[in-house]
Parts: sequence; C-alpha cells; structure tokens
Amino acid sequence: SGLYAHFKSKEELELATIETAAGIFDREVLQPALTAPAGIERLKALVSSFLAHLERGVFPGGCFFSAVAAELDTRPGPARDRVVEIVGNWLALLSQCMLEAQDLGELDPHADVEQTVFEIEAMLLAANFLFVMKNDPIHLTQGRRGVENVLVRLAVSAESKKKKRSAGIS
Repeated sequence: SGLYAHFKSKEELELATIETAAGIFDREVLQPALTAPAGIERLKALVSSFLAHLERGVFPGGCFFSAVAAELDTRPGPARDRVVEIVGNWLALLSQCMLEAQDLGELDPHADVEQTVFEIEAMLLAANFLFVMKNDPIHLTQGRRGVENVLVRLAVSAESKKKKRSAGIS
C-alpha cells in the first residue's frame, strides 16, 4: 500500500514500471547493439545483446516485455498499448536491420523480411521461455544458433556477389 500511495492508480504504476523497464532495455540491449555497423552485423549484435541480457538476469523473469505481454494481452488499456508499441518498435528495428542487410547485398534481396523477423523473434522468445523455465543457458545458445541458421539460409554467397560486381550490378 505504501507503493500505491505514489501513484493515482494501478494503471499509473503499471505504466511507470513499463517505462522503467523500457529504459533498462534500451540501455542494456539496444544502445550497445546500435553501435554495430548497419545490416547483418547490427542484427547479430541485437540478437547477441538480447540473449546476453537474459543470461545476465537483468530481469529475474527473463524478457520483461515477453512476461508482461502475456499478462496484459487480453486486458485492453494504456499499459497493454504501451507494451504493444515497445514490442512493435523492437520488431521494426529487426526489420530495419534486415532491409539494410538486403541493401548492402548481405542478404537475399527477395527474402520475406516480415517472415524472417517473425522467425527470429520466435526463436528469441523460445530461448527466453526455455531459459527461464529450465535455467539452462543451452537454450540461449540454441536461440543464437537458430537465428544464425536463418541468416545463413538468406545470405548472399560470395560467388553471387562477384557475379553482380562483374556484371556491373550493385
């Protein structure tokens, strides 16, 4: 009850908690990864940074936004809306990295970015869930490998890059 005295409502407390978690996520995951070069390197840095923050136990229940999304998914209101926005921004950032990687000739330009981001996020969420449930870092390794497998599948081969250069295609 002492904590509630600082907030006008439960919803205000939820929003303040979400904003605090967003700041921590920005500091722990986003900012370190955004120093990586655009494209595939930044995408890999985001994945690595996300998994490292899970392993360090920044939030005791794993990914804060995964946990709170499950709690709020059927409860309409400002707290849910803010979590949807934050998750949407994360997915948009992954998409941006994919698009940059395509522009840089690192990934297949015909790859379905939306589908690929879905697959990457699914692996990250599975890694989070299993790591939290079993407290075994092997699941973080499996998540990282899964993302690497997706990226290898979509990588533009060195030979096709040479063919494009020799044909004058950039």
